[in-house]
Amino acid sequence: MPLKKEINRKILAFLRENPHGLNITDIVKFVKISRNTAGRYLENLLVSGQVEMRRFGMSKIYVPSQRIPLSSVLSISSDMVVQLDSSQRIIYANEPFLKFIRTDSKNLLGKNIEFTAVTLVLTSHLRDSSKGYDRGLMVRNGLERLHSINQK
Repeated sequence: MPLKKEINRKILAFLRENPHGLNITDIVKFVKISRNTAGRYLENLLVSGQVEMRRFGMSKIYVPSQRIPLSSVLSISSDMVVQLDSSQRIIYANEPFLKFIRTDSKNLLGKNIEFTAVTLVLTSHLRDSSKGYDRGLMVRNGLERLHSINQK
C-alpha cells in the first residue's frame, strides 16, 4: 500500500499540536488507521527527519523534529559546497559553487560528477594551483636548505 501524503500531513499536524510527544496509540486514535500502518508512516517520517523518536519504557514517543534541513544551512554558506551521494552523483550544489562552475543546478543535479563540467573546471583550476604550489615548495625547500647550511 503506498503511503498517502494526506495521512503524513495529519500525523505531523497532530504532533505539532502536541510538542511533548505522542505514542503510537494516541496517533492511531486520531488518524484512524491501524497500528501497523501508523508504524510505517512514522518510520517514513523518522527516516526523512521530520519526526524524532525517544523511548519511554516500552513505549516509543514521537515528537516533531526541531532540526534545520541541511540544504538550508548549506545554501547560506559563502563557501563553495557540492554534495555527492555514494555513487558520486551530485545531489546538491550551492550558489557560489554554481557560479564558479558557470552553470545552473539543472545541468548538474543527479549526474555523475565525472560527466559534468565540474571535472573540466576543477582540473584546469587545480593545474594552475599546483604550479603555484610547486613554486612555493621549491622556495620553501630552498630556504630550508639555506637555513641548514647556515646552521652548520
